[in-house]
Amino acid sequence: MYSRAEVVGCLQRAFGATPFVGCDGEGRLNELWYYHWLRGKVLGGQYEETETTRGSSCPDNSIRYLPK
Repeated sequence: MYSRAEVVGCLQRAFGATPFVGCDGEGRLNELWYYHWLRGKVLGGQYEETETTRGSSCPDNSIRYLPK
């Protein structure tokens, strides 16, 4: 089990901004959303990392990440 701060901190350091971290009703990690600003067109444009616009749906101290 991991704390939400551990999961978000790791992803934040790797990505450069805070992603949305989502869990199911039992605290299992089941989704990550990364946000970008687009400057220009989709093809050939510049994508800039940006902060999440939502709060996490995961518990504070007991996120479970199950092996696939």
